[in-house]
Amino acid sequence: MRDEVWFPEAIVSQPFGKGTKYYDFENVTEMLYDLEEYSTFEEPFDPINILSGQPNANKQISGEVINMIVPHCLAGEIIQEIGDYFSYCVSSPSSKRFGDMRYAPDACQVKFKARAVASFNKMPGFPKMTGYKSALALGPSLLATDTQVSRIVDRLTGTFPEFAKTREQVLADMPASNHNLIKESVLVRINDDATRNDRLKI
Repeated sequence: MRDEVWFPEAIVSQPFGKGTKYYDFENVTEMLYDLEEYSTFEEPFDPINILSGQPNANKQISGEVINMIVPHCLAGEIIQEIGDYFSYCVSSPSSKRFGDMRYAPDACQVKFKARAVASFNKMPGFPKMTGYKSALALGPSLLATDTQVSRIVDRLTGTFPEFAKTREQVLADMPASNHNLIKESVLVRINDDATRNDRLKI
């Protein structure tokens, strides 16, 4: 008896139900935007009562999962496979206090819940988006939508006044772009038939 393999997509356009959408390298960033509205969550601040005490007792955290495209070098480090959740932390060289919680310098002072939705070994324009493990020492790139990054910044500045003051000073020197975020680079797409002279004009 010969085994037969059946692929639903061969006869069904949306095998996983209405709304099924495929993403490839060219439009993978669209997946980040499509996932945004489904990424909110609520969970207890201290579900197993380790830190409970006023004002933290029975405190609920309302947040949003930050969907990110990660470099493949993070596989086996902070994630095991695509779809895994991980913690995205922001720290500073000074100690911080929020309510009755005190955070040490260079510790996880503001924590976000993130999810790896795709990974790449290489991405043009992003040298730290790589599969080489040596990039871990340099701090690899992570890609998220502008709206989600804006919410990260808003939470930082709303939690610690020092962050808000620093951001105000930076924005005074570097005008912001969409969502009050700073432009760090400009990416240009070049047509395949562009001549060398066209490329030198950039």
